[in-house]
Amino acid sequence: MSDKGTMKDDGLLLDADGIPVLTNTINPDAHDMAGETTNRSQAISAPDPATALLDSEAVHQKLDEIAARMTVNTRQDVEAALRPAIEEAITQALNVSGDNIYLAISKQLEGALPDILPHVLQEKDAGEN
Repeated sequence: MSDKGTMKDDGLLLDADGIPVLTNTINPDAHDMAGETTNRSQAISAPDPATALLDSEAVHQKLDEIAARMTVNTRQDVEAALRPAIEEAITQALNVSGDNIYLAISKQLEGALPDILPHVLQEKDAGEN
């Protein structure tokens, strides 16, 4: 087998992997499908179907509907993807701050207890009399 490929019995040149090799190319600027010369300026000035579609109000409405649905779906997908991570972060923050809050309340109670006890005992004594 040569570097260029091998020739099948029907005259079709194949590459090393058995894929047909294009050997007879046609210049699209010189000929159209029927073999006639194409006028390039006519092809450029012909109305573009995509432009005609984009000028249509119905197409604009459909594109707006699609964009609105995609926006909602994207927001929902992002929320769904982030929700577990956000919930975990909140749980961890509450666990960490919960310990700090407990310690802060404990210290405040210990500090205030000497001032609170006499008042509580006075109210208790006054209620018993």
